Amino acid sequence: MSNAVLQTFNSILSVKIIDRESEKKARAIFRSYLNAGVFYNCIFDDNIWNATDDYSKRTLRFMPDKFLYKRFYENYLGISYDDFLRAFKTYTVLLLGDLVLNTIQTFVYEVERIVATDPADLPDSDTLFGITMPQWHSEFFSMLPALGGIEENIQSFMGIMDSASAVKYSDGQARELASFESYFKFNDIVEEYWGSEISKDERLFYYPLYLWWKVTAILPLRPREFLVTPRNCLRQADDGYYLSIRRDRLKGTNRFVTYKLETDYTINEYKIPDKLAKEIQDYLKFTEGFDATDIDTLFVTDYHYHKWKQKKHSNSRFFTYINMNTVLRYFFEEIISQRYGYKVIMERNEQTTHLKDDEIQYIYLGDTRHLAMINILAEGGTPVIAMALAGHSDIDISMHYAANLTKLIECRVYRQYRKTLTGDTNYQLSWKPKYTLDASNYVFLSDKSRCYSQRFYSGDFTDCEKVIGDNGEIGACEKCQFNRRAETRGFFSNDSNEYYKKIIEQDCKKLSDVIALVRKEKGEPEDIWQAMMRLNSSTMTYEQFCRERMMTDHGKKKGRKP
Repeated sequence: MSNAVLQTFNSILSVKIIDRESEKKARAIFRSYLNAGVFYNCIFDDNIWNATDDYSKRTLRFMPDKFLYKRFYENYLGISYDDFLRAFKTYTVLLLGDLVLNTIQTFVYEVERIVATDPADLPDSDTLFGITMPQWHSEFFSMLPALGGIEENIQSFMGIMDSASAVKYSDGQARELASFESYFKFNDIVEEYWGSEISKDERLFYYPLYLWWKVTAILPLRPREFLVTPRNCLRQADDGYYLSIRRDRLKGTNRFVTYKLETDYTINEYKIPDKLAKEIQDYLKFTEGFDATDIDTLFVTDYHYHKWKQKKHSNSRFFTYINMNTVLRYFFEEIISQRYGYKVIMERNEQTTHLKDDEIQYIYLGDTRHLAMINILAEGGTPVIAMALAGHSDIDISMHYAANLTKLIECRVYRQYRKTLTGDTNYQLSWKPKYTLDASNYVFLSDKSRCYSQRFYSGDFTDCEKVIGDNGEIGACEKCQFNRRAETRGFFSNDSNEYYKKIIEQDCKKLSDVIALVRKEKGEPEDIWQAMMRLNSSTMTYEQFCRERMMTDHGKKKGRKP
C-alpha cells in the first residue's frame, strides 16, 4: 500500500441525500483512497473496484442485473438504472472510514440481491432471509432522491427492512443494537440540547426527533406507527394527559400496507407526563397556521423544508420516514458532532461496545422499539404496556431480549459506578455479612454442589428457610447465595454472573410463553403480571449483584475490605 497520508473521513453523516453534489464529494474521496493504495487498478466509473486493507484483498462488484432492475425498480424508485448505479457507488464510498471492507463488500452484494427481487415478493423471499444489515439498506434507499413521487414506495421498503430485522433476530440471537452507553449519552444530549437556548426555526425542525425519542424509547413503536400519529392526538382528562397513537393491527403478516389507516391501524391511548404533553401542545400551537397533511398527521412538513429555505414540496403528503431519517442525520452531524464534539461511530461490533468519553455510536430509527421493549422488561412493566404486550402481535418477546437486557443492566450499573467515583453520587454496600465466611468449611450436597452457609455447616437450617423456590418450596439451593457448584467458590465469580443471566433468560422465555397463551385465549391476563413480576425480581437481583461486585472490586483496588 502507498505511504501517502490518507485523510480520515466521516462522510456518511455529512450527506443527507444522494445527488450530483454528493457524487462529486464521493469521487474526491475515492481518489484519496486510490492515492493511498486502498483502491488499485480501478476508477470510480468502473463497475468492479479492487480494494485492500493490507491484510486481505476485496472486490466490490457494482453489477446489479439491468434487466431485473428496469423491470422491478426503475418505476418503483423513480430513477434510471444509470442514476441508481451512480447513487449505489456514491453511498458505498461514503461508508469508507466507518465500515471495514468486508462489511462494505457484504452490503454491495446484498443490494444486488435486493434489486433482483420483485419488491412485492421481497417480504416472503429467500432474499429477505439473507439480509444481514437491514439498517444500511434502509439508510441507502431512504437517501435516494425523491423523484417521481416514490416516497410511498420507500415507506413500503422501510416496512420490508423492519421485517428483515425481525427475521434476522428471530432465532434467539440478541438484536445488534448500539452500545447502551450510546443510548444513555444520546438521551443526555437530547435533554441538554432541548433545555438550551434554541431558535424557533431550529426547535421546530428538531421537534419530530425530540418527540420520537421521548415517546418511542418508552412505547415499543415502529417508526411508521409513530409517524402516522394523528394531529388531534392529545386529550386532557381529570388524571392527566393521554396521547393517541396509531398501532398496526395487521396480524400474521410481514407485509406493509400503506395509507389505509382506518383498516390497517387502530388508535390506542397512553397516559403521558405533563411535561411531554406541554411539548406537544407547544408544537401544535407553533404549527397551527400551516396546511394539514393529506392524512392529518401530527407533524407538518413546512418547517422541515424551511431548513433549506424551500417551500413545502408539492408531492409532500405527510412527514415521512425519509424526512425523519434526514432530521436524525442532521442531529448527529450538526448537534452531536459539531456542537457537542462527539465522534460518531457507525460500525456495530464487539470492538465498539466500550466507547471513549467523546465517542457515541449512531442510532437508527428502528432501535427505539427494541430499546423500549428492553426498558419495559428491566423496569417490570406498567399496566398500559402489559396491555399492549398482550394485544399486539407485532411485539415479540423472546429469549434474545434477555442478552440485551443484561447488557442494559451492566451498563446502567457502570454509569452509576462512574458517577460514584467522581463524587456525583454516594453508594453504600448493602450486602455486609455479619460473620466471615470460612472457605474451608462447607457441605457437599447431593447434586455435587457446595453449601458455604456456616449455619448449615453447624446444623442450623435458618439460611435454608429464607430461600424460596419458584413453586414455594423452602430451601431452594439453586437460589441461595451460599450455594456454589463444585468449580466455583467466589460470590462475585463469573460463574455466578452467568447464573444470574441464565435466570433472566429463563424468565424472558417464560414471559414469552405466557403472552403467547393469552393471545390464543388459553391463558389468563393475570399470568402476564406474574411473569412480569418474576422477571422484574430477577433483573433487580442481577443489578444488585453487578453493583455489589463493582463496588467490592473498587474497594479491593484501594486496599479496603468491602
